[in-house]
Amino acid sequence: MAAFMDSGVGRRAGIISGMLAPDRQDSLYHALAGTEVAVRYLPMEGVSGDYYDLLPLHEEKMGLVIGDACGKGIEAAFMMASLCTSLRSQVQAGTVTSGELLARLNQSVYRGTETYQFITLSYGVWDADTHTFTYSSAGHPPVLHYQAETGCVRELDAGGIVLGVYEDIVYPTESISLETGDALVLYTDGITEASDDAYELFGVERLSETVAEYGEESSEGLATAIMDAASEFAHQGWQDDVTLMVVKRA
Repeated sequence: MAAFMDSGVGRRAGIISGMLAPDRQDSLYHALAGTEVAVRYLPMEGVSGDYYDLLPLHEEKMGLVIGDACGKGIEAAFMMASLCTSLRSQVQAGTVTSGELLARLNQSVYRGTETYQFITLSYGVWDADTHTFTYSSAGHPPVLHYQAETGCVRELDAGGIVLGVYEDIVYPTESISLETGDALVLYTDGITEASDDAYELFGVERLSETVAEYGEESSEGLATAIMDAASEFAHQGWQDDVTLMVVKRA
């Protein structure tokens, strides 16, 4: 990191890092009444192709975003920064569904990147008034829904393929209700693709088991438990950028 902080690339990297990871990581948020949010963000090369955001919307609503550009470092970060700007402007411009937003972003990525480049992204709106989460995903690892009443974990997989491969894609939208104590876990594949000495992946199944075991904890406690479990599994340390967001109805 320090090796290029004096260069123009380094200055741009610092700006990009601030765009993709607002000053929110490793903190607990009470963004809306009755809502807890905890975030972890670990870039491998100072800047990252991972992106998360918490977007204040009208009334008691908040946009939740998590994404991952193919590759690592400055190239992936530049690609994701462009998408970040487009996403924020379209969210601020008016009301669109999660699926419609992803369809627009897909066209933007398709027209503005090379053929081998793509982005995975999940976008959803948490409504703290109606206690609903309305989301869609573009090839991103499934959001996990911890259900406090049963202790079960459900994978939320509505959506379509990654952004940037084909120009015209429809992204279905799904709405779910969160009861008191329920949690949403959004993450990038740096967690699920963490591997042990035998190159076995931590995987969605182990992640779901961890969420089920520690789901009764606060958002901060659950985030810590997930990071600890994946880190302990991957004896050689993290191999990719890592981003985690836990949203809980208190």
